[in-house]
Amino acid sequence: MNDEILVKGAPEGFRFEARRTDGTGVDLRYYNVPGDRLYLGWKMSPGVLLEALAVFGGLRTAPEGPGPLPLSIRGRHCLFQMTTREYVYLKELDKLGRPKMTGFEIPSRLLVALLDTDISETLGGADRHTIT
Repeated sequence: MNDEILVKGAPEGFRFEARRTDGTGVDLRYYNVPGDRLYLGWKMSPGVLLEALAVFGGLRTAPEGPGPLPLSIRGRHCLFQMTTREYVYLKELDKLGRPKMTGFEIPSRLLVALLDTDISETLGGADRHTIT
């Protein structure tokens, strides 16, 4: 499989990559130890990732902060939930707005790092970007 790296970075003691898979999806890779080859990975549609970043970015920049937990926000592509500040739980929605069977539990610091990149623009193009 020939995956194209969309963005990658190594902030705050971890490393991450976002790759385009088969032209239709995004593969997020989270390396807890920067020099390690082992990673946690999530494959999702670009719509789910972009919507999660939009919701998380809005919560992060809100004057009152994310508000009380637990938090649940239903979007067009995914159900966004936070029960702790360390992890975000996403469930992809089908075309009728029903949650699919499986979900993604993603570290909040990975979403923060992705917000610091221009991945939303990159998902529409083929540019490569790196942050440190």
